[in-house]
Amino acid sequence: MQSLRNSLFLIFCLCGSATASLAQQTPPALAPPIGAEIGTQRVATPAAPAPQDRPSIPEPVYIINGRYIGNGDALGKINSQQIAKIDIYKQGQGPVQWRSLNTPGIVSLTLKAKPNVKWKARSLAAIKRSLKLQGPVRFELNGAPLQDESLQLLTEAIAGLEVTNAAPGTTAGAVVNIRLVPHKPTVSPPGTIMIRGLAQQ
Repeated sequence: MQSLRNSLFLIFCLCGSATASLAQQTPPALAPPIGAEIGTQRVATPAAPAPQDRPSIPEPVYIINGRYIGNGDALGKINSQQIAKIDIYKQGQGPVQWRSLNTPGIVSLTLKAKPNVKWKARSLAAIKRSLKLQGPVRFELNGAPLQDESLQLLTEAIAGLEVTNAAPGTTAGAVVNIRLVPHKPTVSPPGTIMIRGLAQQ
């Protein structure tokens, strides 16, 4: 019995000394909450990346009725009831004459007969004449070769024309890069409810 008491007393002393030793140690510093003051410095909340820093998704090429090249804004003039067929071509797919434009993808819309949409378009030949270029001309669309010269561009979709003249003494012709107006989707405030349908008379 005496040995048991001695053992318990020894354990109690060891535990007590360990507790006292721990109490004398400096407690670890806790990380301050975000936004708390630290001396004369302030820990700021990490800012969200700016919109221009976020990766952008390239816009596909829109071809209407196999004839017109437009942008996303031009599609807003088309009533969904006027669309007969939509074909989506990924890279390496679609008609051969369009595949050079197919890096971001192609959306081909076929409309029903006599759609109630009026567009103004310019052919590649008309663009060449307006620039007063002589000799062979190679056309590009947003930097991609435009091989189908039968395609026309909706006037409202053209953002600008960049002309690179051929080097003197070479047989290569000038290059005209047609830049399209980038589509700017409408951003509604949070909580907006969008309802789309057909009005009944």
